Amino acid sequence: MEIGKGEEIFDNGFMGGIQSDAAGFNNIHLEAVVALATSLRHDTKCKVSEEFWHGTNNAAFKVTFEDGVEWICRVHEEAENVSSTYTTARLNSAVATMRYIKSNSSILVPTIHAHESRNNVPGLGSGYIMMEFIPGIEVDSSPGALSDEDEIQVYEQLARVTSELSQLRFHQIGPLYQAISGEFYVGPFVTEQGQSFGPFDTSVEFFKFKVEGIRQRYSEWLKKDVRSDADMERAHSLLSHYEKIAAQLSDYDDGNYPLAHGDLGTHNVLFVRDLTGNLQISGVLDWDSAHASAWPDFGQFPALMEIQWPGFETGEYSPFVLEHLLKIQTLFREGLRKYESVRSNHSDRPLVSLVVDSPAVRVAEFILMYSDLDRYGVDCSMLLKYVRAWRKDWN
Repeated sequence: MEIGKGEEIFDNGFMGGIQSDAAGFNNIHLEAVVALATSLRHDTKCKVSEEFWHGTNNAAFKVTFEDGVEWICRVHEEAENVSSTYTTARLNSAVATMRYIKSNSSILVPTIHAHESRNNVPGLGSGYIMMEFIPGIEVDSSPGALSDEDEIQVYEQLARVTSELSQLRFHQIGPLYQAISGEFYVGPFVTEQGQSFGPFDTSVEFFKFKVEGIRQRYSEWLKKDVRSDADMERAHSLLSHYEKIAAQLSDYDDGNYPLAHGDLGTHNVLFVRDLTGNLQISGVLDWDSAHASAWPDFGQFPALMEIQWPGFETGEYSPFVLEHLLKIQTLFREGLRKYESVRSNHSDRPLVSLVVDSPAVRVAEFILMYSDLDRYGVDCSMLLKYVRAWRKDWN
């Protein structure tokens, strides 16, 4: 997340909206954050840090109480042309996922103190999460930024998080929610337009849902500008292949689906150094995209570690960058094998180290990640190269 500047204030000070170019953040006011935090701790005075962090949809503020307790208030923007049903579902699912993980794994996530998914309080956006502040830093994952020893520690621990998530299994594919009774369940995906889809019982159903989204985007793309006959043929041919692929993407489809973070990577993980100087994960953040996942979806390398295959095929990677990515991928995979070797139940399949970056995963990535015609420039010959490595008899 980007860091911006605000003003440090105490509990009754006034401040206008945060300084951001995004119009959706204009209704977020620090005095409202202070008032909320104060009320949640029985009128204990607090201040908000001069720095705040903001991403595409959220702004996060560090709140420090006069007794030294520190929280984070994460406020969701009010975005135009985005359904409140979508923002409500996204925030509720993130909260449910963090609570589930805290109760069912050793993965370090913030404790939730309060949240409101359909907010009506002026100055607090469309919803907020008030949570525990976790100290730590994001490590620099660029080539050469970390020592060899630090890289081993970072990527082995990312592997441990992935391995633990793979053991949290569900019988359907979809985001996690929590009922009023406290029970966790898998529910539907919700689009920005407020439409609900799922949950899905099989991987094929999930990937067909994803391809339907591609169909709609391609239709809009073809109507947006005057397109050549070659453009239209390319779009229709790719869509035809995606539909055929989705109907067969049933690899590892055993009805036990792992919980995926959705955007796991060093940019969403905090580290601290222990007394011996080793890097240790202190918290895993930003669970907005988490969901019970089809295995070909779960098996992608974490963000900032993946090789984007369209770019690879067109020679966009320098040998130096490619060598670094292959190195950290190897460290990550070795970490997966390390944690699998100490698991007591070796009959529990599939092994994540065998799923990650498998041919089925690479093919699924074209549906999940590379279907943007303008951005990635995928054509049928590129796609079929990967499909035939997955299905030798493809025709």
